[in-house]
Amino acid sequence: MPHHRRTISGRLCAATLAAAVLLGLSACASRALERADAVPSPSAAAPAPSGTAAAEPTPTAEPEEEPAAWTTVEVGDGRTSWRIPDGWTAEIDAEVVEGRAEWTDYRGLVRDASGTPMLRFEAIASGGQYATDFWPCERPETEVFEVTPLPELVVGSGAAVVSLAFKDGTGEVTFAAGVSQNDAQAACEPGILALHGDDAPGGYDYLLLQIVDDEGMSYPQFADFAAARAYLDSDEYLAIREVLGSFEHR
Repeated sequence: MPHHRRTISGRLCAATLAAAVLLGLSACASRALERADAVPSPSAAAPAPSGTAAAEPTPTAEPEEEPAAWTTVEVGDGRTSWRIPDGWTAEIDAEVVEGRAEWTDYRGLVRDASGTPMLRFEAIASGGQYATDFWPCERPETEVFEVTPLPELVVGSGAAVVSLAFKDGTGEVTFAAGVSQNDAQAACEPGILALHGDDAPGGYDYLLLQIVDDEGMSYPQFADFAAARAYLDSDEYLAIREVLGSFEHR
């Protein structure tokens, strides 16, 4: 509040002082009302509670792992091929017999990622047969698991993926699987799985792609038919089965 000059009379000073006090109180009251109007009420300051809970962020789905790529094996004849899983290998050798290109034979093994033989391939054009000459023969006890025809554009008439098991005379059961045109249900030699004779593709005397044991020489053997059936569901055989189903001869 400003100081008043001492030359003003006491009464005037008192009156002035009283007026000043009234004006000050009035101004304070006005400012108090303005501040009161400026302060929001509790109901206006706080947002009304919502009846819905805040949504939680949706977790991001993990990307699915893509299956490993398969590799196509091309035989040197330019017409025969099949696919193998990632990490598997195929070593197919060509032999030109007597210098005649039309007598080119192909042989080799398909191995898994550990180097263990899984299948063998043969395509023989230089002469020969993949069967015995014994006739008549007696069909051994046999259980046929699968006969799935292959498309005609792949290998030709009557070809199929075949899997079966038969007693081999040693007390064990032999498991055979491969590409074949033989009648798996009736052949007296059920282990003969091949494309051969006049129906063999590409002029070959016979052609085969079939499962082998760990030595790469013959079919695997099992203690009984139940063990052979169980092998059908193994990861190893499922991969072999897919390889057989991919066989092509263009």
